[in-house]
Parts: sequence; structure tokens; C-alpha cells
Amino acid sequence: MPRTGVGAKRRQKKRLVSLLRAVVDTNIFVSGIINPVGPPGQVIQALRDGAFTLVSSAEINEEILEVLGRPRLQKYHLHDALFDIGVILYAQAELIQGKVPVKASPDPDDDKFLTAAIGGKAQYVVTGDKADLLQLEEYQGVRIITARTFLRLLEDSPTE
Repeated sequence: MPRTGVGAKRRQKKRLVSLLRAVVDTNIFVSGIINPVGPPGQVIQALRDGAFTLVSSAEINEEILEVLGRPRLQKYHLHDALFDIGVILYAQAELIQGKVPVKASPDPDDDKFLTAAIGGKAQYVVTGDKADLLQLEEYQGVRIITARTFLRLLEDSPTE
């Protein structure tokens, strides 16, 4: 049965607006879950709220869940968050299927984020990786930015 009413009309109207498309690096998920009030946590909340389209890949999703499940992070009691993030990654994210091989980051493990961004036509890669990804600043039209910068962009983007 289709949803009706004011809420349904708002959701439909929001879908007509082109949302920002972004790939979110693993370090943003980890930092955001551990500290939900900081900029990475605010990015995760914006994702939960549907403020932007998450572009990802199976490889990225597997890494995020693997890292969040590591024993050294157990002290943060991430069990509920792990389930929540899993749902977001596999139900809410737009997963890219094909891969355009990218070799641009000083750390080859980070190329998967650029691959997803190019393949998924994302405008941004959101990361806290100062040593590698952020140094690139931009790759083939995809801006590589911090969580704080992305939050400013979200504030400036139209929602209706």
C-alpha cells in the first residue's frame, strides 16, 4: 500500500532534488561511530537522515564492517552500530557493480574509494586520510574532502 499524507509528499519532493553523491571512507565510519558528535558522526547522521546519496561498493562495505568488527574496537561496544551501519551499507547505499580501475592514491588500498566515486558518478570522497587521499584534493572531477567540508556543502545544498 503506497504511503500517503504530508510525510510522503515531502519524501517525494526530496527525491526530485538532486542529492549530493559521496563515497565515505572507512575512517569516517569508524570515527563517526566512536564519536557521534564530531564531524564524522554528523556525516553518519546526515546519511541516516537521507541528506546525501552514499555511493559504495561491495569491497568498501566489506572493509568498513571488518574494521568496525576488529577486537581492538570492542571497547567501544559497537555491536548495535555494526548492525545499523550494515543496513545502511547494503540497503541504503548505491552499490556500483562495474569497476573502472583507478591507480591514483599514494596508498593503493585507497584506490577502491576513487574507483567507486568514478563508477558511481559521485562528486565527493569524504575522508580523514590526510596522509594519502586528502593530498590528492581532486581526481577526475571528484573532490576529496574532509567531513567538516562535506557538512558545509550539505548545509548549502537545497533540500526541497
